[in-house]
Amino acid sequence: MKTTLTLSALCGVFLIASSAHAQQEPAPQVQTQAQSQAKPEEREDLKAVMRQVRKFSAAVQSFRDFYGAYPGDLADAGTRLPSCPGVNGAGCNAPASSAGDGIAGDPFFASSLQKSVPQQVSVPAFSANDESILFWTHLLLADLIDGVSYAGLHAQSPVSFGTTHPATADGSGAGFIVGYMNNATLPTHISGGKQPLSGHYAFAVSADVLAGGEMNLAGKQAFSPQDAAYMDKKLDDGKPHTGFVIGFGSPLCFDGNKNAYAPDTQTRECGVAFRIE
Repeated sequence: MKTTLTLSALCGVFLIASSAHAQQEPAPQVQTQAQSQAKPEEREDLKAVMRQVRKFSAAVQSFRDFYGAYPGDLADAGTRLPSCPGVNGAGCNAPASSAGDGIAGDPFFASSLQKSVPQQVSVPAFSANDESILFWTHLLLADLIDGVSYAGLHAQSPVSFGTTHPATADGSGAGFIVGYMNNATLPTHISGGKQPLSGHYAFAVSADVLAGGEMNLAGKQAFSPQDAAYMDKKLDDGKPHTGFVIGFGSPLCFDGNKNAYAPDTQTRECGVAFRIE
């Protein structure tokens, strides 16, 4: 016997089937605000700064492997590096009084800090402080870094980021100076740390600091506490006074006990020192 379904009956069957299929499909998941904020924001600008630091560290190691000395401290640089001015390239040489001592710059940088960085280029280098400029120039001449110019070989050139010293890649106007730590702690006016530091560090500082401003001047440092904490966590332990990434700056860089980066401060209160050898 042939069964004939009316149009209304067919529609009823279709609706029942569609309802059953809809019940089988999982409900779309809606991401809550808490879930969306759980993953830290990735900062490409700060990642670029961290890549710079890694490049500096690799460049110093390559320079030492090839030349047997630290950049800036190479005694016979004029005869070993290209494009050095003066008789026998003397314009590239470290001062005779400190050349080859295994230290680029002031051996007591921990106490002198940015004041040991000359405000203009001396050719030939006059003191150990001048090695802090030659450090970057030697790496440039050895084709191990970019971001600086030959201004480090021109007498009386003013120091600045992007010429004698590399600027930070985040475009903030900050940059790097090199400092040697002789198993010393940073002064208490810029840091609460008690960990002795040794070796060469790339100190990320603001242009105000490079020009002679204090390294604890409020609102005039290279990074906000959140930015400093981001890089410290990515590269090290996330703590400002331990490991090989060290925070310093104004009191507003840290929490009340100076044991952590200030969680809510948005202004530029922190510099960061990265150990590069």
